[in-house]
Amino acid sequence: MHFTVTTVVKAAVISAGLLGFVAACAEKTRTSWENPNLPWEQWRVDQAECRKAAEERAERDFSLRQMESAPPSAYSRNEPVVSSLNRFDAQRQIDRLFANCMTDRGYKQVERSAEE
Repeated sequence: MHFTVTTVVKAAVISAGLLGFVAACAEKTRTSWENPNLPWEQWRVDQAECRKAAEERAERDFSLRQMESAPPSAYSRNEPVVSSLNRFDAQRQIDRLFANCMTDRGYKQVERSAEE
């Protein structure tokens, strides 16, 4: 896949804007995963297991995508930006896989104000 410099720059600017928006929202509220049917001690165990499984799966998928889209030629000026966007996508996938795992285990995401 070939990206033009303009396309890559636009994508980077949009991504940076979205990250800024998410960071601003995160300051006002925080979320936690809760399951009232399980003891609190189990919550941390489940979070650790789900996080590890999500990271392993996303890393495997990321590696496969990198190999599939590896350029046949040498270094490109766009490579650092494309690589950053790929890492951003990988983090989003980790978050999605983690959320699916926690939901499958019966947890619900609860939003709380930053003061709580």
